[in-house]
Amino acid sequence: MHTDAPVTGKYLNIRFHNLRHLNATIIFLARTPIKITSSRLVHSTINITTGLYSHVLIDMNIADAEKLNDVIYK
Repeated sequence: MHTDAPVTGKYLNIRFHNLRHLNATIIFLARTPIKITSSRLVHSTINITTGLYSHVLIDMNIADAEKLNDVIYK
């Protein structure tokens, strides 16, 4: 199924493509290796994956830095 037609309901207005991005974000947050994530999303290169989801990677790096800071300065 490949469509951008929205699924609608009383509280729902989600396109299939939005679910794809949600899935990708969850995979990243689960710390799945980038090569596996890229393959699962059927991207031809990992550069496509990292380019599209760089905002998630940046947020993850910030969170990791904060955790490290907590360990060092506790």
